[in-house]
Amino acid sequence: MWRVLRPPGPVRGVGGRGARAVLFSEVLGSVPVLGWPTAAVDPRPLDNHARLIRAYSVHLDGVRSHLYQLAPLIWACRTAGHEVRVAAQPELTEATVGLGLPAVEVGHGYNMLKQLSDRQQAQSYKESLDSAVPVDERRRIQQESLRPLVETVTVMAPDLLRFARRWEPDLVVTDPLMLAVPLLSQTLGVPLVRHLTGPDLLRRLCPVQGQPTTGAEREQWPPGLVELYDRYGVEVRDDHPVRTVDPWPGSLQLPDVVGRIPTRFVPHNGAAAAPDWLLEPPSRPRVCVTWGTTTTMLGADDTVLARVVGALAAGDAQVVLAVVRADRERLGPLPDNVRVADNVPINLYLESCGAVVNAGGAGSVLTAACYGVPQVMLPQASDTPAVAFNFSASGAGTMLDAATADTATIASAVDAALTDGKIRDAAERLREEIAATPSPADVVQVLGQLGRGPCPGRDGCGAFKRGLNLGPLRHTRPGDLSFVPGSPVGRRRGPDPTRHRAGLTRTVAWTRRPAMPVDRDNRLVPNLNFYAADEDWAAVVESVFELGLFRVFESDSEPGRELREFRAAADIAAAPQGRHLELFVVGSGPEPTVSRIDLSADSPGDPTFRYCCEGWGLVQLYYGGPFGTRELRWSHTNHNSAKRAATWAATVPRLGDPAAWDWAAVTSASGRLNRVIRRMAVSRIGSHPVLPHAGRLIADGGLRHEYGTGVHATPSHG
Repeated sequence: MWRVLRPPGPVRGVGGRGARAVLFSEVLGSVPVLGWPTAAVDPRPLDNHARLIRAYSVHLDGVRSHLYQLAPLIWACRTAGHEVRVAAQPELTEATVGLGLPAVEVGHGYNMLKQLSDRQQAQSYKESLDSAVPVDERRRIQQESLRPLVETVTVMAPDLLRFARRWEPDLVVTDPLMLAVPLLSQTLGVPLVRHLTGPDLLRRLCPVQGQPTTGAEREQWPPGLVELYDRYGVEVRDDHPVRTVDPWPGSLQLPDVVGRIPTRFVPHNGAAAAPDWLLEPPSRPRVCVTWGTTTTMLGADDTVLARVVGALAAGDAQVVLAVVRADRERLGPLPDNVRVADNVPINLYLESCGAVVNAGGAGSVLTAACYGVPQVMLPQASDTPAVAFNFSASGAGTMLDAATADTATIASAVDAALTDGKIRDAAERLREEIAATPSPADVVQVLGQLGRGPCPGRDGCGAFKRGLNLGPLRHTRPGDLSFVPGSPVGRRRGPDPTRHRAGLTRTVAWTRRPAMPVDRDNRLVPNLNFYAADEDWAAVVESVFELGLFRVFESDSEPGRELREFRAAADIAAAPQGRHLELFVVGSGPEPTVSRIDLSADSPGDPTFRYCCEGWGLVQLYYGGPFGTRELRWSHTNHNSAKRAATWAATVPRLGDPAAWDWAAVTSASGRLNRVIRRMAVSRIGSHPVLPHAGRLIADGGLRHEYGTGVHATPSHG
């Protein structure tokens, strides 16, 4: 697990001044994107561009739909000259790199999708919406169903914040399921924008979806999420998001979506070569059957797909079957009129289809709607029943009860989708509505305005440092924002002298509410970034003990084990967690706080907890070291200041009163350690000391290009 540190200074980028953002996501996948350059895993920051941050959390190879929905917005950001990072768990790396973007790996070792499956999430979701279930029981079910989400974001939060503090995004765009992202946006004082993937159903079930704050959040949120927010000193409230990018058709979307920015859904289901059979128009009606990537995994009845195939076997249609390998194997031998589209994205052939049968997943539903193809939906898992019910109101799709629909019922519904003029007209009207929605490029121009100018009527905007300006917009209904055609959205209004850097301008950061003063970029926090190889790290650790000023603890324990205090440098060298240390200056303040973090075991016998070491006056010492053979990452020292600790004290009461710490002693000890490290250096790269073995590694590996969080063998690709 790497730690991202402060950039070395201005770095040249591509094009003009862009907007910085980080993308957080909740899905995975892996297919190279044709026409886009391959990108390596590279959390480098570029100071001259604004960055769009997005994070996804769920980690299962093949769950790609949420990431693919974001791909057009990501590409539009890059085309407009903005810097983008996709922060997610490692299982998403291949898919992110396939989109031509650097992946920031955060949060290792927790399989959220498996936890959802084990808890039979589909049934819990239905019960949590059933008004016949008592309120207290519904709340219990909702909190239990959210537990995998809370556990996932708890694992991700430390790495996420370490990265974002050093990369300094100007904007955060997040999947609604990434419940930890307000920790980042509030800590950095930057806008938080949700990106929906379907109807905004989560507002009924999930915290932090922009709902008006009621003051009852502490009782309504899952306890683990309240604890996480308290740990990082972020206010427990639902209205952290200020805008919502929404690809779901406005005619179907639920009312009162917070700061809705409609965007055109642009189909992307992965990249592949178009097979030859697509070059010829079908000689008979073509029906696509697509079953999603997680339908069966999340508890759906795996016999429903077999009934669908059986219903279509006797008809005249040519059936194109798009299913994952496990579902395909369960079907056994297929009828002659069924073709398996193995690894062929459905957007390549849906336009040639007369009807689609799907499991009600929002990605499949939107893709078919974009091409004006009538649909038959048999939803079962997770939120698909609610998605299908919402979409069926358009008249462009028929929702069947998957539990009771037999082959005759399914065949009749497919025949109606192919021949019924009313259904086909409704599908065409919906296609036209989607086509008329502002494109992702238009949305990027609007997002680029966040943080500039006056706020257009959102309650609480007066608390922003500079407010919010979405450019020339007009209101069409409460909470809905639309573009004025032909308006110069995104036009700059001149430089901001307070954020001038390398001749370029940058948006001033802002914060949603004045509840906590924000230390925007930790300027009050002393730190030293330096280059070290393994032997250098051993020497640094030896020096820590030789100084005689510190007690040395793990930053985080191994799962299932107590937190360790190290008595000698040799103990650290043999410790799995010995790369990330907390140094307690002896006599400087209260004993460090050891906090337990509960984990959910994937199988019997797996660890169910770990510990972290906390304290206002602790000094952090982290090792970066070599990353492969072509990169050396910074190592790092850092600690709080008295002013910063006092700012956050009221929100983290378990750490006690910062005034109990001798901050002069902390600063003195930290300074002595930094001076020792500087004296060990044989050279510098910019302001960063280079220790001896790191110097040899840099020379032998031809590491000549410094950017991001280290020095590399290849130059930055922008």
